[in-house]
This record gives sequence, structure tokens and C-alpha cells, in this order.
Amino acid sequence: MKLRKIIFNMLIIIIALSIVMVAGAQKPKIDNVLFSTGSATGSWIKIGAGIAEKANELFQGFPFTATPGPGSVGNPPNVSEGDAHIAMSYGPFLILAIEGKSPYDKKFENLKAVCSLTPTVVHIFTTPETKANTVEELVENKVKITMGVPPTGQGSNYITQIIFSAMGYDNLEKIKEWGSKIYYASGADLVSAWRDRHTNVTILTLNVPASDIEESLMGRKGKILDMGEKLMDELVNNRGFSEYIIPAGTYPGQEKDVKTASLKIVVFTKDDVSEEVVYSLTKAIYENKDYMVNVHSSFKAFNPREMFSGIGIELHPGAIKFYKEVGLIEG
Repeated sequence: MKLRKIIFNMLIIIIALSIVMVAGAQKPKIDNVLFSTGSATGSWIKIGAGIAEKANELFQGFPFTATPGPGSVGNPPNVSEGDAHIAMSYGPFLILAIEGKSPYDKKFENLKAVCSLTPTVVHIFTTPETKANTVEELVENKVKITMGVPPTGQGSNYITQIIFSAMGYDNLEKIKEWGSKIYYASGADLVSAWRDRHTNVTILTLNVPASDIEESLMGRKGKILDMGEKLMDELVNNRGFSEYIIPAGTYPGQEKDVKTASLKIVVFTKDDVSEEVVYSLTKAIYENKDYMVNVHSSFKAFNPREMFSGIGIELHPGAIKFYKEVGLIEG
């Protein structure tokens, strides 16, 4: 009886291993797929790695690899010219890339969208004593400030320029005409500059909640500014932004909701990436919200049923195939 039991258990193990091997063999095999994100310390690399992990479950081996990349401005040329297969950016930048308008010096017309993800949110904060409660008031009243801004070339810098151009300042440097100053630095250095009182206004575009904002407002008291009604209307209606409410209590000392602007992160690809790859990538994102919430808490607000909206450019055929299959678009 003991021998029979041993043989039976061995047969069960062999059958289980055979099932696993057959299942693995049934997964398709594809070439390596490079997923370009943002800086090595930012939220985009975490999000990209989470997406890659779930996409890899649909193929043999681990073809998807998320790597640090040049971010929202640099990723469109990277993908267009074949240095990466998949990447992240924002709808307005993708439109500018396809049209060949600043900050791009030529057209990158071979880009297609996969989906939109979570919003990247504009955080503009200042000291409690600053006599302005909105960005509009800050500019219209020409409040003298030293404003911390990410350096030229970064997506946050271009976003800042778009916001100020909506208020009549096409050149950010023009705020110096009323006695203000600009302090250019990267995210971590902007946090230090704020804490050490080298700046009294800081602009950062990040997913909510953002550790850089938490660290800044723990190190030195501040208030996050609303955009202002007229400015918000211009950004939403003409500049490709969406309205975003940062709930009260999200950050240290934030006692009320803040009405600011946001841009959805857009996952995009080159038009010659296979339909199979893009279909599977779209499927992996759509079906794994709970997992992605653990990757980054901003995915709590992610709605998979809205993945096809807010992208700015045409969808890739592989993404269209998936969206039709789940009933998000007709066809």
C-alpha cells in the first residue's frame, strides 16, 4: 500500500509538471520589447516596471523590460527612431512631436497610442504668507517671488511654460520684469531649495500622492495654490489639460481641496510594432488595476474603462482590437 501511494503521488507531480510545461509552451514567443520611462528615481520607472511584469506573463520568457528614459519630451523621438519600442509621454507632447512643432525640430509621424493611465498633476506651492491663493493671483498681482522650476528640457519645464503662456507670458523669463527670480533645478534639488529657503514658490508635476511634495511641506510650511477659474478654463479648453482635485489632507498642512490641472500619462508605441504585442500590452494594463495600485498608489483613481480617452493621437491597431473586444469602442 505504501508503494502504491508513493507511485500515485509521483504520477500526480508528473501530471502537474506536464500541465505547467504545456501551458508555458502555448504562450507565444516574441522579440525583446524595450519600455522607456522617466528618471531612475521617479514614479514612471516603477509604473513601467509593473506594466512590464504583467505583460511578461502573456509571453514566453521575459521579453518586456522597463528602463529609465528621457521622459515625456525625449521619449517620442526615442520611439520614433527605434531606440525603444514602448514609452510614456503626454498627449500634448505627442501631438507636437507628430506635427514637428517646438520643442521638436522635425515631424515624428509614426507614433500611435496604446492607452492613457493616471494623471500627472501640477503642484504649485508657496509660503503661507504669500498674498495669493491662486496661480492667477500670483501672476496678475505680480507678486515678487523666487520660483523653483525644473530645468529646460524636462517635461515639467515645458508644462510650466504652457501654464504661464496661458496667462500671457510666452517666455517664462519675463516674470523677472516685475522683480521675480527663477531657480532652475531638478526635483530633489528643488525640494532642498524650498526647505533651505532659496525659493518661495515651487512647481512640480507628479503623480498624487507625491513624495517630493510631502517632503517639501514637512520640511517647511506651505500652501498648494488653486489654478484660478480663468486659467483653468484656458488650460482645459485650449491647452489639453484636465481639471484635478487634490483632496484635503493629501499633504502636510493641506486643510482644503486644491483645484489644479493635470495631464494623463499616455503609453505609446511606433506604428510598426506588431498588433499582437500591443494587444497583449493593452490587455495586461486593462486587467491588472489591483496589482498596479500596489505598484503606485495613484492607480487608485485609474479607471480601465477610460484607457482609450485623453490620448491626443491615433490608437495603434492592436489597442483598437482589444478595445473593440471588451466593448469600449464600436466596430
